[in-house]
Amino acid sequence: MFYALTALMGAISPAFPLISIEAWAIFVGLVGSKPWFATALAAAVGQLVCFSAIYFLGDRYVSKLPWVQRKLAFFEPGRYQRHAKWFYGTGAVIGVPPLNLISIAAPVMDVSYPVFATIAFVGRLLRLSVLVAFAQKAQAWFPVDAVPAWLRAFA
Repeated sequence: MFYALTALMGAISPAFPLISIEAWAIFVGLVGSKPWFATALAAAVGQLVCFSAIYFLGDRYVSKLPWVQRKLAFFEPGRYQRHAKWFYGTGAVIGVPPLNLISIAAPVMDVSYPVFATIAFVGRLLRLSVLVAFAQKAQAWFPVDAVPAWLRAFA
């Protein structure tokens, strides 16, 4: 159940920025006892589901939204086409530029889905693994008992 919830949060978080999978990964690492890699894997799978949907639907639907068109005009995907894989890698690992925007721009930049999915998944897995593992190492300095029991039950 925990991993399904983590994957669901991972899938929702790119579409709804108020839900942060990074915050969830840190919380689980600090107060939970689940294996860090399994937690990061579930979150990365969920993220890939949403980023894949954006990749396939972005050109048809999402890119038609006025605020997305403004961001894409500012972004100018053609400028980065030559180094697209490195560009996507940095977006997947450190979040700059946002992977949501990259997911929309990838088809425009002629990046195939298998390449995009591999880069996005590995990058997010790396990012989330570091967050969960670091938080687990920091448990000794964090007052876990201060977190209410009902909230710790989620982790």
